[in-house]
Amino acid sequence: MPNNKFVWEEGDVEVIDTADMRLLDDKWRFIHSQIEASSVIASLQRANVYVAKVSDEHRGQLRSVLGSELQRIGVRYGKSVMELDHVRNIEELALLISKRCRPALVDGRFRIGVAQKTLNLYLKCLWCLRRIPMPPHCPFDSRIMAHIPGSEDVAWTKLARVQEYEDLVAAAKRAAGGKPLAEWELILYNYVSSGA
Repeated sequence: MPNNKFVWEEGDVEVIDTADMRLLDDKWRFIHSQIEASSVIASLQRANVYVAKVSDEHRGQLRSVLGSELQRIGVRYGKSVMELDHVRNIEELALLISKRCRPALVDGRFRIGVAQKTLNLYLKCLWCLRRIPMPPHCPFDSRIMAHIPGSEDVAWTKLARVQEYEDLVAAAKRAAGGKPLAEWELILYNYVSSGA
């Protein structure tokens, strides 16, 4: 069977021929493009990142660059990433977008709060699809922050410094009571979203 590929999933081996493998690759590219787009849209839609009267060209450039950077940084998460490295990745994303998309951004800055939401949501989706190991953090937005004591009135869209983000993470860890943040947030998100 020289034209066959093996796909490993939870200990089982399934033989897939080359044509089916190409279809799987196409399906994954489609799903990945939707994850990327959803992560970008969810982080930008209420974050007030654009300058007044931003051109369609600058708006499109920001979305495109952000998507490309998510992919580039996301590759690092094929194996477990230490928390310190994760925070550096968020900061790197904020700095790169600020540098490359300055004309489109309020105050010429892509804030840490928006960067964390974008990257953390992207990673959450990949983790839920079992494409990467559990990420070190979770996406922080108003629905989640409302359940973190001391952070109820903090706007994720306004977080500008890494220290503010690290303080939020520390408070979330206390609220999670020892549960990994990614698991804690997933359970909380589903609960809050269900209207319970």
